[in-house]
Amino acid sequence: MTALVSELELPAFDHTDESMRGERFHRAMAEVRAEGWLAQGPYGYIALDRESAEFFLRTRSAIFPGMKIAEIFGVTEGPLYEQMKRNILHVNGADHTRLRSLVNPALSARAVERYRPAMQGFMAGLLEQALAAGAPASANGAAAGEGVVRCEFVEAFAKPYPSLVIAQVMGAPVADAPRLHHWSNWIQRQFDATSMATEMAEIEQAVAEFGRRWIETLRRVSRERGFTPPTRESFMADVGPLGALYVGSPETVAQKIVANLRTLEASRFDLKFGMPGMSQEAVKANVELYGNRVIPRVRELWADREPQPSSAGGEIG
Repeated sequence: MTALVSELELPAFDHTDESMRGERFHRAMAEVRAEGWLAQGPYGYIALDRESAEFFLRTRSAIFPGMKIAEIFGVTEGPLYEQMKRNILHVNGADHTRLRSLVNPALSARAVERYRPAMQGFMAGLLEQALAAGAPASANGAAAGEGVVRCEFVEAFAKPYPSLVIAQVMGAPVADAPRLHHWSNWIQRQFDATSMATEMAEIEQAVAEFGRRWIETLRRVSRERGFTPPTRESFMADVGPLGALYVGSPETVAQKIVANLRTLEASRFDLKFGMPGMSQEAVKANVELYGNRVIPRVRELWADREPQPSSAGGEIG
């Protein structure tokens, strides 16, 4: 018997619940998994076992849902839409097959074997750091065996390890791994339904308002000083992870600040909140967001791995 998934009575699992962490997450996942291999989520359906997940990842009947997420949240035009539709993850059909055929040989099981020594070395280095930074573990108040320490696995291993391997595969300096991790998070946020639901308005408003003023001002100045006038494409590049502009939601701006502080080994960051043509209300809103949301988030991110910067300042101009 064939039925539409929307007709099934499925258990619910809300992965967007901020309290769904640690043991509570594992208990809730075990309970919903006991009822079957499929669950209803806030924005779709969740495959709960490996076999089912692999089926949907491999089938040619499915496509990456990034643009569907954009459609669901009404992103049909504007800067965010333009950025999303150009992402290579949305290439489908024959073009997708052609691109995959170009990279598949470099990522085959045999080819990946040559990276194994480096992968083992990265893991050994992370383990050494965890042992040096970790606190002695204990069980029921009694000391554990000698040399046993406790660490937060996600922070110590799961976050840094993939970007270290990516740097190795790409031939990039290993020192760039933290930047690769930051870029990956920044780029993927546009495909996350939760972020789209909570940050889309801020991202759209910031990119659109600042972008318009930026292009108008730089075009005027370019006529006076003789340099190439900016375009929408050059603005979007400056807003991106490699660009010099800090535009977007407070989370996006905070992540970019921390990435650049770490890359430059800096301890202070100054931000210009506005530019000619922006209203006093817009500048005031920028200052309030920077002070109330960006700076606390920067200090929180910084404290995860490194000493806190001496300050996060700002220059109004």
